[in-house]
Amino acid sequence: MAFIHAEDVAYAVTRWLADGEDGSIFNVVPSKYISSREWIRAWGKRKNLSLKSIFIPGCIIRFAGLSLKIFKKMLGKQNRADMKYAVACAKRDMCYSNEALKKSLGWEDKATLEYIKRH
Repeated sequence: MAFIHAEDVAYAVTRWLADGEDGSIFNVVPSKYISSREWIRAWGKRKNLSLKSIFIPGCIIRFAGLSLKIFKKMLGKQNRADMKYAVACAKRDMCYSNEALKKSLGWEDKATLEYIKRH
């Protein structure tokens, strides 16, 4: 879950439109990594909510998915859920690099870094 200021995203797109090549692929992500737990707390603080993230083991999510699949089969409905994808999404604390964007287009995420410093 990338926490990046809209101004930085717009700057990346305009830099690509001005200097980029067709077919270029870039990760428009912040330079400073923020975990999903930190992001949830910051979002809750901004909305005046007291949020706390909890850890749910993947085996419980898989068991719930299997139970739902069996229940839907009993009801005669088709199950379209992919539990491997759901577990991967639940554990999505991944880092992506913006180095290609910085090197190719001279992009910087100034607005995001300033926003993080202020809050």
